[in-house]
Amino acid sequence: MGSGLKLVDAPSLQLDLGQGHTLQLFGFTFMSPEEIVGGLWRHPDSLQGFECTAVIYFDVPTTESIHEDRKYLVRDWDHLTMGKRITCYHCGHVGYIKKGLWEPWGGKHE
Repeated sequence: MGSGLKLVDAPSLQLDLGQGHTLQLFGFTFMSPEEIVGGLWRHPDSLQGFECTAVIYFDVPTTESIHEDRKYLVRDWDHLTMGKRITCYHCGHVGYIKKGLWEPWGGKHE
């Protein structure tokens, strides 16, 4: 899967979610038309205060081999809304993407 991964370098696919969070969408080069399968999620590190980056995958047919707890259902593509809270496996940062904006989770890892 790694050899077909292509970061999409287009401003329209770099989403500013607010509060120091961005999501750069990516797809696969062998898809036509290119299917967006996930994104690089940049956010403040909850533990150390610097920027952290994590990969998140969307629950689309191309990602069926990825473990369920690493995939996120997109409920609305026009106003990006994810179906469940997102957790960074590096730093523990947790929250939601609703209507294209970041919403912190009310737990201890804000």
